[in-house]
Amino acid sequence: MDRPGRIACISLVATLAVGIPTLAFEYPLSDTAIREAFLTGNANNDEAAQLFLKYAHSLPAPESGPYVSTISVRTPYEQVAERGATVTNYHAEEAEEEFLGKAMPFLVRVEIDFTPTYPVYPPVGPDGSHSMLQPLPDYEHDFKIDVIQNGKLRATATRAYLLTSDASYNIWGTSGLVIEKQYDPEKIDSSDLTVRVRTPDGQDVETTFDMGDIK
Repeated sequence: MDRPGRIACISLVATLAVGIPTLAFEYPLSDTAIREAFLTGNANNDEAAQLFLKYAHSLPAPESGPYVSTISVRTPYEQVAERGATVTNYHAEEAEEEFLGKAMPFLVRVEIDFTPTYPVYPPVGPDGSHSMLQPLPDYEHDFKIDVIQNGKLRATATRAYLLTSDASYNIWGTSGLVIEKQYDPEKIDSSDLTVRVRTPDGQDVETTFDMGDIK
């Protein structure tokens, strides 16, 4: 092949390489990815802060009812980075030993803040007193959460956690809750992932994560 032909061929290969997207989401994690995630989180600097910001979306407050304040995803990579950010006297080699080849879930978390209009409990009786024997709402079923990526994904587990605060609106001291849904990371790819939440009072809250931009 003459020189002009070789140049044209090289240019074509370069163009094709640029056009192939780099898949950011990776599972299972390689030893390199584990080390990178751990060291990034462990640095506790601006780079680490910017990394974690990508995994959580803050949402506007409604006029009334429960406030779906934050929707976040926790990829295996983010979980390793979080481990790095919260431990001391722990090194990248130990992180590799802990996580390499180990099954890790893909988590979706929905944080819901209580408001003066939700939940209305414990109920007030005719005499103005509170009944202390009322069951808690069935939060896991009252809030309908769908995770969609190339179709609706099926959760492998669901858990709910109550949050407490001195500034809560009720006598129980609970300020909100987190509903966490677990998914098989092998079912996740680098295409957009949407989380939809329907609240008991009919709010529809939705946000989309660019899985090509987070690991």
